Amino acid sequence: MAVPKICKPLFDQDFSSFAAAFIFNRFCELERNKSENINIGLSGGSTPLPILSLLKKYPINWKRYNFFLVDERCVPISSRESNFGNISNVFFDFIESAAFSMIQEHLSLEETVKLYRTQILKHVETGENGFSQFDLILLGMGDDGHTASLFPSTVALDIEHESVVINSVPQLNADRITMTYPLILNSKEIILLLKGAKKESILSDILSGIDNSYPVTPIIKTHQNLHCLVG
Repeated sequence: MAVPKICKPLFDQDFSSFAAAFIFNRFCELERNKSENINIGLSGGSTPLPILSLLKKYPINWKRYNFFLVDERCVPISSRESNFGNISNVFFDFIESAAFSMIQEHLSLEETVKLYRTQILKHVETGENGFSQFDLILLGMGDDGHTASLFPSTVALDIEHESVVINSVPQLNADRITMTYPLILNSKEIILLLKGAKKESILSDILSGIDNSYPVTPIIKTHQNLHCLVG
């Protein structure tokens, strides 16, 4: 079993400030060690937004970065539920990076997923296993242990040969678009944001082997370069 690196803020440090500074340091490392463009996967949800809002102020060479979303709700970008729209409002609109949306409103969901797979293949180098290899993917986790839009008891958990799929989530009565395990686990580095006692408890249960049923478990237990930011 791989052992994640667990990092926590100092007793007087805000979680978002701590996480933004941590991510900045990882970006600086990437800029030092890679000459080509840097490819990053970003998760939606509420936890990353204040972090990204702080990160945009750091002295980063944003022109070198391509940002892709890890998952998305099947709604227009103008919707309050849109991950891409919400991240744009606090981050993408303020930096000079390329940002790729999972949603193209003039296309069907099937067509937009095919286009997104093509965009990833075009911009992100391919690993030895045939899947694209991001430099870093930023993930979150829900109180049910889902990550990206890999929810408990959904079909996407078992996908082995596609990088991005439409995932039906009955418990939400909705479809989501999500990266799959093969693509996420192929990333050179993953940062997992875990904010709150419930999520820290889930991490503890997974690491101790008490409960391995959470969708986030394969990432925590198998990825060789995982940082868990806990606060």
